[in-house]
Amino acid sequence: MKTHQFSDYEKYIILADKCKLPIGYESFLRFKEVISFVKDMVGKQNDSFVHNGTIYNKRISTSDANSLVDSLEKRRVNVFNLKLVANQLKIRI
Repeated sequence: MKTHQFSDYEKYIILADKCKLPIGYESFLRFKEVISFVKDMVGKQNDSFVHNGTIYNKRISTSDANSLVDSLEKRRVNVFNLKLVANQLKIRI
């Protein structure tokens, strides 16, 4: 099977294995929530933005957020930045 045919969960398993993230469906759901937050952050130039009706201050720069989203296609992420954003949402990764 080609990698473009993988489900989001299968892609997460590969990413988690490479980046030493927890493997499991619950971890995948938490990861998706953090990535959704990062994607909301990407297009915003201000230091604050709205996600699901709540105003947040950015903990990482817009370029770091772009890099995080772009690296998902390569099945690699900056774990430090990912955990920094997850901590802001009070999500344990």
